[in-house]
Amino acid sequence: KKLREDENMELELQYTELSCCEAGESVTLTQEEALEAAIPEYCPEVTRIVDAVGQLCLREYTSRQISGSVLVTVLYTSEESPGLRSLTLPVPFLTQADDKRLTGCDTVCMAGRLLLTEARAVTGRKLYLRVMPELTLTGYTCRRHRICTGVGEEPTLRLHRQEQSLTLLTSVTQRQSSVTQELQPQDWGEPPEELLAQRICPRITGSQPVGSRLLAKGEARICLLYRTQDGSLHTWEDTLPFSCLLDGLTVPEEAPVTGSCGTARLIRSDGAAAIGVELTLSLLVRTYETVTVAPVTDLYSTRWDTALQRQSLTLTETWPPETVQPEVHQELESRPFLYVTAADCGAVTTGQEGDHTTLRTPLRLRLLYLDESGAPVTAERTDEAAAPVPGDVTTARAACLSPSLRPSGTGLELTVPVELTVERSRRCTWDAITAAELTEPEPGRRPSLVLCRPKKGESLWELAKRYRTDEQAICAANGLEQETPLPSGLLLIPRVR
Repeated sequence: KKLREDENMELELQYTELSCCEAGESVTLTQEEALEAAIPEYCPEVTRIVDAVGQLCLREYTSRQISGSVLVTVLYTSEESPGLRSLTLPVPFLTQADDKRLTGCDTVCMAGRLLLTEARAVTGRKLYLRVMPELTLTGYTCRRHRICTGVGEEPTLRLHRQEQSLTLLTSVTQRQSSVTQELQPQDWGEPPEELLAQRICPRITGSQPVGSRLLAKGEARICLLYRTQDGSLHTWEDTLPFSCLLDGLTVPEEAPVTGSCGTARLIRSDGAAAIGVELTLSLLVRTYETVTVAPVTDLYSTRWDTALQRQSLTLTETWPPETVQPEVHQELESRPFLYVTAADCGAVTTGQEGDHTTLRTPLRLRLLYLDESGAPVTAERTDEAAAPVPGDVTTARAACLSPSLRPSGTGLELTVPVELTVERSRRCTWDAITAAELTEPEPGRRPSLVLCRPKKGESLWELAKRYRTDEQAICAANGLEQETPLPSGLLLIPRVR
């Protein structure tokens, strides 16, 4: 097409649309709740509190509020009845989450941990309970990006593309699911008179789509503390497989699913030979897509002057989470009875060391044992779990898995596996072309051959654009390879006709 004087031709740009979810800055809230609760009539009076263990249950995030509860299991002794006793009481809470960083988010995901669980006897029939949950909210915003990847047919145009492969987070969904299964232990020995406490550590092992539903599979490591009729304490451990169906989710085969245990409730049957376990799971389902895109980063015409409009475009690349499982080992004195009532991880800190990042998390353990007089007491121990991971880390979190005890020499070895989950993302930014226009150049004769010296640091593309010619023509005229840097001497620049 021949342009008339003062006539412009706007080029028809071709776009590729990409959709992705971008995580905003996490919001951390701390809530303290306290209440006085009466002890149920069927429980004996409290003489001495041995330990208090909390279990955090987050219910829902609605109208900028988080509702949930902490189930507090109190282990105590009573002068009215021999042996260790327990009771579980809920401490509900409602936390305001009116934070500007969550405004406009399409999805808000919740996570939490307990900083404090405390119980004190006000009277023999009344308890003072105090808990402090720390809640973390992460907002995700779904964005659509239009990227110029081509231009309508025009033989004089030369395009510069930057092809790259991107891994994008395409959807985020958090669901609650309940699973109830029955255990029939064959190795109780003497049957339990009372179940006192439990540690239940669920882990998602895989998932697969079933039509418009997602089948999540996992296993829960269960460790029970119970008392028999003669007042003696015992523990029992097993692994319980489970599965649950989530409706309304269409995801690919490889969609990673992570889960945490909101609540775990033991339901003892009348025959005492079977126990029902009710798990309330908080499941986080994320889908990813790897795409190859070649955005047009520059263009020019060998015939006409070219005017470009640009806009900075930022897109977040997010990779599926990775996990490492370091173990913490402690040597303990040999005791006739020992039970880990709680194993908690703190916040993860990161440190760059060469080409890898070291993750560290503090570990807090509470141990229940019998003293020399046979009375139940607890002790607290601390440690640290650490593991190196390659490259940079965006966020990391830690969770204690099920501790184990085994004889070691003259004592016991306590092993606590810790699961460190690493998430990585990076922001990709480039000047995206949003419009291009061709105009008739100033009148004048263009020579068919020019002798020039390239500017310092000038690329072959920049040189060809400056003289409105071809990269291939410059290489052919000077015997150059297209991928090699330009020499500092004079070059022949042929005109493209």
